[in-house]
Order: sequence, then C-alpha cells, then structure tokens
Amino acid sequence: MTRALLLALASAVGVVASATPLPREEAERLAVARAFGTWTDPAGDCTYRLDGGRVCVRVPAYPRSATEWLPGPLTPPRFEHAIAGDFTASVRVEVPHQPDGRLGVQNPGGSRFVAAGLTARDAAGNRAGVRKFEKMDNGFRTAYGAAWGKANAGGGGSGTGPQKDADPRLFLRLSRTGPTVTFATSTDGVTWRDYGKQELGWDGPVTLGLIAENTTGTPVEVAFDRFQLDRLKK
Repeated sequence: MTRALLLALASAVGVVASATPLPREEAERLAVARAFGTWTDPAGDCTYRLDGGRVCVRVPAYPRSATEWLPGPLTPPRFEHAIAGDFTASVRVEVPHQPDGRLGVQNPGGSRFVAAGLTARDAAGNRAGVRKFEKMDNGFRTAYGAAWGKANAGGGGSGTGPQKDADPRLFLRLSRTGPTVTFATSTDGVTWRDYGKQELGWDGPVTLGLIAENTTGTPVEVAFDRFQLDRLKK
C-alpha cells in the first residue's frame, strides 16, 4: 500500500471520527454551558435538565440557600461566569407556586422559601443578588427581592409583597458599573423597573451565578431561560 493511500485512509478515518455524535449527556452539558454558564453544585445532590430553550434545576429537600449579607460558603447549585469589567446580565426565571403551609418561618430551621435569580461576588467576598421568590414575611408573600453584603461592612436587602397570585415567571437584571451594582425587574423583558443600587467596592473580576435555592423541606424544580450577558467596555 502506497504512502499516499495510507494518508488518504488516515484522513478519511479522521473525518469519520470527528463526525461521531457526542454522548447525550456530554452534548447536553456543552449546550447548557454555552447558553447558561458552568454548572456548579458544591453538595453534589442537585440536577438539571434541558427543556426546549430553558434549563430546569431540581433542588432536593435538604436546605440550599445563600443570602448575600450572611457569611459562609455558597452551597446552592448555579451556572457561573467569571467576568472582568462592567456587565449587564438578565434572565427570566420561573419559580413554581408553593402553598402557604410550606413557607414562612419555622423554628428551628429559619425562613422557608424557594428562589431563583442572579448573584455575583468578587474575590474579597463583596456580594450582591436579585431573586424571584416564593416566600412569606410576616404573613405576606414576597415576590422578589435584592440583597447585598460587603466583606467587612455589613449588608442589607429588600423584598416586595403581598404578591400571593404573582406570575411564577419574572425577568431579573443585575448590572455592574465600576464598584456599583444595580438591580432591576421586568414582566416582559422589555420594560424594566430599577430596584435599587448599591456601592460594593468591586474593583476586580467577579463571578456571576444563576442560582437556585430551596429551604422548604420539599424537593422543587425552578427554571431559567432567555439569559443574556453583555460585557460592557469602559
């Protein structure tokens, strides 16, 4: 067999190999990473699935939450992006309705809620986030809220209610301009309502996450779609 024929066969084999479909799980992982970010599940007990153009995250009964003003590691599942400089990130989330008896405050156990949204933090631990909630505060429903925390100077947050019959879907937006973060919400992804801003002292890259939370004691699935990340030039 001549050298030219051997080369031709090797080339043909290479073409066939490159066209071999990826295993379904690997293809789905790559598709999710391109559309939403790198999957991160610190506890290793959460799952996700593609459903058309959205990704659905299932969070088990065991509590997974991360309030920005509270110290400690991020235990909830999320899809992450490392971002240097200013940016605007938006996403539509869907949080299924929960009965009143599954929410509220329980002692011991603290607040019981389901949430999905955006969170971001820098290397120093300065954090900010905006969420769509199924939550009750003082007997009233909280539909969405924002929170922030400085690594060495406290933090705070706000929520809106009563919203018992609110649409389970909501667009959320988190924007960075230098050291300042701005929160916003929208029902249609076109008309936005600013929901406060906070100076956090961010002066380096941040890690942005699409985060899912559940502290109700019952497994739940939330969904993300229409994610958009614009990296802005200074």
